[in-house]
Amino acid sequence: MGTAIEWTDETWNPVTGCTKVSPGCDHCYAERITERFHGPGSFEKVVLHPERLDMPLRWRKPRMVDVNSMSDLFHDDVPDEFIARAFEVMGAARQHTFQVLTKRPGRMASLLARWSTGEETYRRPDGIIDVNALPIDAAKDAAEWGCGPWPLPNVWLGTSVESQNWADVRIPKLLETPAAVGFLSCEPLLGPIDLTRWVGACPSCGTMRKPERNDEHREDELNWTLRNPLRCVECGEVCGFEDWREDPLVGIDWLIVGGESGPGARPMHPDWARSLRDQCVAAGVPFFFKQWGEWAEASKGEATHLLARYGVPKAGGGRNEPACIPIADGTMDYPYGLRSGTNVDLVDRGHDGWVRMRRIGRTRAGRQLDERTWDEYPKGEG
Repeated sequence: MGTAIEWTDETWNPVTGCTKVSPGCDHCYAERITERFHGPGSFEKVVLHPERLDMPLRWRKPRMVDVNSMSDLFHDDVPDEFIARAFEVMGAARQHTFQVLTKRPGRMASLLARWSTGEETYRRPDGIIDVNALPIDAAKDAAEWGCGPWPLPNVWLGTSVESQNWADVRIPKLLETPAAVGFLSCEPLLGPIDLTRWVGACPSCGTMRKPERNDEHREDELNWTLRNPLRCVECGEVCGFEDWREDPLVGIDWLIVGGESGPGARPMHPDWARSLRDQCVAAGVPFFFKQWGEWAEASKGEATHLLARYGVPKAGGGRNEPACIPIADGTMDYPYGLRSGTNVDLVDRGHDGWVRMRRIGRTRAGRQLDERTWDEYPKGEG
């Protein structure tokens, strides 16, 4: 089905339902939609939909496909075999680009690593694709392409990180996962995130770029105890090492950033988004700014007016009341970065990183960051 998600063209949901694993799940839109139609608690039941598996093979026009926008393909309640069937379809539907996003990258890394080494296979001897039931062009593609090479070149694998804590937990697992493109979704962004150690920051000169491979020891590649040095593209110093078992060099190839929308949405500090953008620009990583969400930064005039009208804001204010949030979130309570009753007499930016936000709705808040849109994709895509 079509979608309003800005960074994709289509959604494909062979699985629905999920359970919450971190603060980014607190106001899940998929839960809200599911429970609107099926009642409270219905979203927590994970349901497999095998009848939907062949849908991408019926789409003739190439498109970018968000896999499981209403669930998580790597949820514990989704069997390995069903995940394998989904990957078999993605391998056969080579005309499309599939974007698989998970909050469970540990399971993804473990399962896909076993497939990539041949320890296990995602291919089934009897196949899952009934080519006789497909349009002739799709049937021909499925028969010729089969499961494709590994990693599948048309499948992007990503993980969601909403704060530094979850970046530290999930990104290493993503980088262990064999993928044509590895990406991050920092939405909803609930705190500042420093990505420099994952986008190639050189310890000698500080350049935030992915280092270049150096093949000076390639003749020893059968000795897996040796590691290949990686040199900074700016200063030439060795700034890391590549274990040949991790070939090709895996990194962060794309970054999506967005604020939260919907009931109970938490504001995103503008400098959290700016920092990630600047890190991406310095590292040469494509950056996609999806949205501000429900909240936007108040101008100086608006902030003064809001202070006069509402007084000092407190956590959990009304729909149109302003909120103050700090640039760092380590000691502050959410949803709005203020402990109940805290007195913060600030009306503008520049006071220890505080900024006053106003809830104006997703549409009005828009998706421009510093007066421009950021719609970058990995090279050759988008």
